Amino acid sequence: MAQVILHDRLQHVPTRCYLMLLGRGMQAACRIDPTLSQEASDIPVGTIIALVVGEKGPAMFMYKGANHLLYIGDGSSKKFNPAGLPSTATIRIRSLREARLIFKFAESPVAAIAKGRVSIEGAVSLACRFLRILNLTEIYLLPRAMACRMVKRYQAPPHLNRRKFAVGAAMLFDKRGKADDTL
Repeated sequence: MAQVILHDRLQHVPTRCYLMLLGRGMQAACRIDPTLSQEASDIPVGTIIALVVGEKGPAMFMYKGANHLLYIGDGSSKKFNPAGLPSTATIRIRSLREARLIFKFAESPVAAIAKGRVSIEGAVSLACRFLRILNLTEIYLLPRAMACRMVKRYQAPPHLNRRKFAVGAAMLFDKRGKADDTL
């Protein structure tokens, strides 16, 4: 019995890591890219958007502060538990198997929604805006060959290599919880 529980938890590790990198990447890209910054500024302040795998699987929570979109964790932290707060929009991937298709870059999030593998609960306009931010962030996080498969309309932004480097550096060194973006 203990082996089965341990095996289930180990299956969630790659998904948790991907969601953490994606959340930190979205936070960094929204601060660097003016297009993403504009998309994020249109989200109302205080909005929490959740990307959840399964019913109680790995999750990623993004919070719209006064000036920026912030990655606030996966709900497992004792310091801050965003799972206790009501999210304005929840994007739910049906199961871990469907999540692997998306996270292994075999299928784009938009195609997964069209095939019924992803459902949206709450404000659909916020979820659509979040997915646009997600698509543009993948251009910065992925090599061009993978990004072309994941993003329907791939357009390399100006100064792509410089911005990719800046997003990577911000992911490593950027602090969460600025004075103007506190919860």
